[in-house]
Amino acid sequence: MREKVIELLEVTGAKDQMKVLMAQMMEQINSEIDTNIILEDSDFETLVEFVVPVYTKHYSEAELDGLIEFYKSDLGRALKDKAPLIARESMQAGQAASLILMQKWENQLND
Repeated sequence: MREKVIELLEVTGAKDQMKVLMAQMMEQINSEIDTNIILEDSDFETLVEFVVPVYTKHYSEAELDGLIEFYKSDLGRALKDKAPLIARESMQAGQAASLILMQKWENQLND
C-alpha cells in the first residue's frame, strides 16, 4: 500500500506541498540560527516514510484506489486546482464577515 499512498500524494499535489513547506521551514531555521543547511532528497523521503503509515491507518486499499482514480479524473483535477483559490477567497470572505459580526456583537454589548 506504500506505493498507493505515494501515488495519492502525487496526484493530489500533497507531495509538492510537503516539499514547499519543508523548504520554507528550512529557510526559517537557517535564518534563525544563522546557518545554511541544505535540504536533500533523502530528507524529503524521510518525511514521506513517516506520512505513509498515517494514510494506511485511515484508508483501506480500496479507498486509496478510489481516491487515486478520482484525483486522476477531470473532476478530481478541478478540485485539486481550484481548492487553494477557494480556500484563500473563503478566508477573505470570513475575515470580512468577522468584522461585521464583531461590530454587531459590540453593539449588543453596548446596548
